[in-house]
Amino acid sequence: MDPHVRPIVVISRCIDFDSCRYNGQVIRASLREHLEPLVELRAICPELEIGLGVPRDPVKVVRGGGAPRLIQPSTGRDLTTAMNAFAERFLDSLDAVDGFILKSRSPSCAIRDHEGGPGLFAARVLDRFPGVPIEDEVRLGDERLRRSFLQRTFIRAASRSR
Repeated sequence: MDPHVRPIVVISRCIDFDSCRYNGQVIRASLREHLEPLVELRAICPELEIGLGVPRDPVKVVRGGGAPRLIQPSTGRDLTTAMNAFAERFLDSLDAVDGFILKSRSPSCAIRDHEGGPGLFAARVLDRFPGVPIEDEVRLGDERLRRSFLQRTFIRAASRSR
């Protein structure tokens, strides 16, 4: 086992990386400065990846009457198929991943708190990676939870390197 293996963590690009949110903002959470020396961060914005620009009209998850749908209310566009296809392609492309940090309250990336459930991209992450640590930037503001998240990612990375 290599004690110097850095965990690979996929992170929402709008968290401390880029002004890619629907309103052009970047979320300042200080996670990047804390984590970058310790882990390999791979930033991703699912909404940009399916062709939405910045700024953009907001999207929302519509639940009820079947599978959740990702809709852009101002245009009536249904982005569900595009988001699901991107999620599958991206998640299939990951050779290894030891953790995810996704944007809370996002219609794409929320892991538990967007209008009664996860965002569309996050739902695929949760389904495909049940044993991998998955958190959001709000919860990782708690030092105890951040420490636990890092411990779990380092354990996964160490076991991967055996």
